[in-house]
Amino acid sequence: TLVMTPLKAADGEIYAVGQGSVIVGGFTAKGQAEELTQGVPTAGRVPNGAIVERAVPAEFDDQGVLTLQLRNPDFSTAIRIADAVNDYTSQRFGMRVAAERDART
Repeated sequence: TLVMTPLKAADGEIYAVGQGSVIVGGFTAKGQAEELTQGVPTAGRVPNGAIVERAVPAEFDDQGVLTLQLRNPDFSTAIRIADAVNDYTSQRFGMRVAAERDART
């Protein structure tokens, strides 16, 4: 369990507070003659574990372009993401704004 912990940025300011159950993606088991490690036992995540206290200051560049990069490149996923964004923007603003570039973006 993660006890209440301030989450600071490089500027030293607190932007969120984290707390909750830690879910790890692996384990290590040791016996007298053997050791087994599955996944990554030294890394974990806390789902819905942060309360944001202030927005991170950020601006789009002069072009106003946002590029999403997929962790696991897949062209069909890139197409589905662009389609979902375009469905929303077409209904809301009457224009399509997203396009897939390749399997990753």
